[in-house]
Amino acid sequence: MSRLASYRSRIRGAVRSCLSSSRGKVGAFLSGGTDSSTIVGVLRELTGEAPHAYSIGFAIEGYDESSYARTAAAHFGADHHQYVVTPRDVAEALPRIAEAYDEPFGNSSAVASYHCAELARADGVGTMLGGDGGDEIFAGNERYAKQAVFDYYLRMPAALRHLVVEPLLGILPRNGFSPLRKAQSYVRQANTPLPDRLEEYNFVTRMTPAAILKPEFLAISPNNRIPAIVDREGPNGKPISLFESGAILIYLAGKTGKLLPSDLHERYAALCWLMWQMGGVGPMFGQANHFRAYSVEKISYAIERYTNEANRLTNVLDKRLGEARYLAGDEYSIADIAVFPWMRNADRRGINLAEFPHAQRWLDAINARPAVQRALQVLSDVNHTAPHDEKSRDILFGKTQFARR
Repeated sequence: MSRLASYRSRIRGAVRSCLSSSRGKVGAFLSGGTDSSTIVGVLRELTGEAPHAYSIGFAIEGYDESSYARTAAAHFGADHHQYVVTPRDVAEALPRIAEAYDEPFGNSSAVASYHCAELARADGVGTMLGGDGGDEIFAGNERYAKQAVFDYYLRMPAALRHLVVEPLLGILPRNGFSPLRKAQSYVRQANTPLPDRLEEYNFVTRMTPAAILKPEFLAISPNNRIPAIVDREGPNGKPISLFESGAILIYLAGKTGKLLPSDLHERYAALCWLMWQMGGVGPMFGQANHFRAYSVEKISYAIERYTNEANRLTNVLDKRLGEARYLAGDEYSIADIAVFPWMRNADRRGINLAEFPHAQRWLDAINARPAVQRALQVLSDVNHTAPHDEKSRDILFGKTQFARR
């Protein structure tokens, strides 16, 4: 049996197995991609009936792909149902979708799945079939197909690439004319292996802080710093924007009724230690980070001063945690949440946690919390080691950072 015949047999077997164990009426997601179109076609072949197929569309040019779904539905003679999702639909569905996930939610395809499933359930469907990975494997997705253009560069002799092309592009200005910028970007992407290439050259990576932090952001965060949030269902059902992490934590604790002790003594203890983090740990640890790791000029006085202050504050923390399980007392609170990130990788601030056993015990306990582990897994996929170039230094520490806005 050829590989193609074997593959087709496996697909038929998988769909047949799902049919035999299905509950009630069977339907299928249909985006028009490789996976869903194949499943709809196999359903037609196995049942001899028009398969029930469900799709969503978006009223946004360049984003809507429902025409592919309609083409596939027509080809297989499917009983096709489609719903056009509005921004309001997404806003209302996101909390319900995120609630169903047991990990940080970041999969936009879940929105389509949710509305397709809702459409199908209203049509009496009890089992929905879907697939994943076909577009990636067989390059049916344009995002993956275009990666082939980078192979052309890698086919060039290595000596030519490393000794001529890359050194030449490296010494030329990055803010030059458009073809040069494109050539530099092309080489950088070609030298980044998959799958990292797909993640590193996305919107967040390509857009600079200067391009993102615009006047619209200043309206939310007057200090032009993150984090900042907008709760569209704020007090009295009206939107509210907040900036500064301490204020955001207090607001979220108040809204959810969590992570701030009900006992008034412990509640005010939590607020005291939260203010301690905002006025001490954050600024002083931040300065230790800057002068130890980011400053081009190594200023011994600044390094010694802020390293000593970071150690002094850690000693304050250690003494408190020798008296209580958490900063507010017996309960884990927003105070612990605020301090915890600064105590990770303490050696970068010149702190030896072996000298602070109570702080180490507390850090280990928070690290073991399932929600914290899920959040740290997200961080582990982000590259923090890339060196700053002149442009990024200017944005973070130079004229761009201190420009009046």
